[in-house]
Amino acid sequence: MNPKLRLVKQRHRCEHCLFRRFFLSAGLNCDEIDQAGQTTTTNIGPYRPGEYLYHAGEQCNALYVVHAGTVKTEMVTFDGDLHVSGFYLTGELFGADGINKRNFVADAVAVENTWVCELTFDNWEKLAMDYPGLQGQLISELGRVIAHKELEALSNHYHLLEHRLMSFLSDLLNRIKERQGQQSNEIELAMTKTDIARYLGATPESISRALSKLEKSGYIKNTKRKIYILKDQSCLDAVI
Repeated sequence: MNPKLRLVKQRHRCEHCLFRRFFLSAGLNCDEIDQAGQTTTTNIGPYRPGEYLYHAGEQCNALYVVHAGTVKTEMVTFDGDLHVSGFYLTGELFGADGINKRNFVADAVAVENTWVCELTFDNWEKLAMDYPGLQGQLISELGRVIAHKELEALSNHYHLLEHRLMSFLSDLLNRIKERQGQQSNEIELAMTKTDIARYLGATPESISRALSKLEKSGYIKNTKRKIYILKDQSCLDAVI
């Protein structure tokens, strides 16, 4: 990722940024967080929809948090198909797939106009020397990401598409509420049906049919770009 090719969005406090929560949990106060942010993180953007933030195989020397917008990661399967491996919303960490071998495994692509915060490994190590609690915060977050991915894989393997789609939508809503403080049950989808299909191992047509079935069953209200969650996912087995 090359910051020199990007406009830098005006820096401001990001209440729901993961890096900020790391700093708070490690005992930094607001002034110290702002100072740490100015010296250790770089705000990069905008990336336009469809624009690559980095490519699979490129050297990984930083972690990233979505400052504003949405990022997807995708890769080509052994069969030559394109698979979306994840969606990352405002305040969420991505790029961790490159930590092991210091090369990214997947492409990262902007789904909508997107800005990201970059924290290089060198800067992280310097900061962690002054605030050792940051290492524990990072390990906990990486563990959460791994556990989430394992649950997703289990769901996608065993459940019918309607269950997988409802689980995906419910997870999106929960993440929006947690990261951004939203109170309503409204999801404004930045990703396309094709992206969702590639993520769930389906086709856009089957996603459309599954959405219709969920709507007829009263679980969601589906508009052009927004979906409203009307029922709890736990009741799904009784209907679908």
